Order: sequence, then C-alpha cells, then structure tokens
Amino acid sequence: MVPDVPEDAVAITLHERSGWGTVVACFVVLIVFETAGVHLLIQHWSRIAAWTFTALDAYAVWWIIGDYLALRLRPTLVRPDAIELRYGFRLTATIPRTNIAAVEPISDEAQWKRKGTVKLALLEQPKYLIRLREPVVAKLIAGIRRSVDAIAILPDDSAAFERAFDQGAGELANARPSRRAAATQSGESTAS
Repeated sequence: MVPDVPEDAVAITLHERSGWGTVVACFVVLIVFETAGVHLLIQHWSRIAAWTFTALDAYAVWWIIGDYLALRLRPTLVRPDAIELRYGFRLTATIPRTNIAAVEPISDEAQWKRKGTVKLALLEQPKYLIRLREPVVAKLIAGIRRSVDAIAILPDDSAAFERAFDQGAGELANARPSRRAAATQSGESTAS
C-alpha cells in the first residue's frame, strides 16, 4: 500500500521516528497471548463470556493495526495554499497558509503544553510549533471537534519539513520571516 499523496503536496510522516510499528507489533503479540490465556480461564465459567472477551480483543487488535496503517498511509500534507493535518484517523484539520503566524523550533515544554495546542508526536517530545493566527476546528476520533490554535509536531524528516515550508509558490513569507527581515525588525525596534 502506498501513502495517499497528491502531486502538489509534500508528505510529512509522523510515525517512523518513534518506532511506532514496533510498538504496535508488541501490543498485538501481547494481546494475542493474553487473549488465549484469559479465554481458557473464563470458559470454565461461561463459554459465551469467553468468546465475547475474545471477540473484543480481536476488535482491539484490528483497531490498533488500522490506526497504524492510517498513520502510515495518511501523512500530513503541505500544499502551496494549505496544510492538511492528517494524523491517521486521530486528527484531521485543514489550515490555510495565510493562517500560519509562525513555525518555530520548540525549546521548552511550556511552549506546547497548554490548552489549544495539539501534539502530533507519538512517543517523543515535539520539535516544532506551528502557531496559528486564528484557531481552526480539528476533527478527532468519533466525530469530536476541538479548537486548535497551535500544533506541536515531530516530523520523521526535519529537513523535509523545513524545506516544505521554505520552497514553492506558496512560500510562507508571512509565517517565517527571513533572517534579514527579522534582523531589520529588531534593529528598528532598538532604534526607536
């Protein structure tokens, strides 16, 4: 299976760096062995309860595998005019590039551990913070909607992530001022 990436987009994956595939494999193996043992134990009292428990565990295994496949096959897309946040089926949102106030490296946990910030990193700390000018509504699992004003993200390939924001017709001139512009602005503020 190949990830769903249109020609005008750059795919940013979020699952490889953390080794999420290995974690999923471990969970599946543990659930299978746990299910076998508990099924044998419960069937002494009730076969229906044992098979119900086994069916629920089978559903959990399929859900975990489906979540991993969604993370792998539905990467975040950086397009010339918008960013499509796709964190598997866990979170989906479209952010127009004009709504991005800044893309900055994270230096402190306090930058992203606040209400309104969504974390797109599995097992590690996020590396970049995308600040928005106006909040957007993100769709979460089970149709839940959440207002988001910043995204803390840990891309698998940091260089590709930075290039996606620096290149192309939809360059984020508004969101990431050049060093020269930043130096000019700081020079003007000190001269005042």
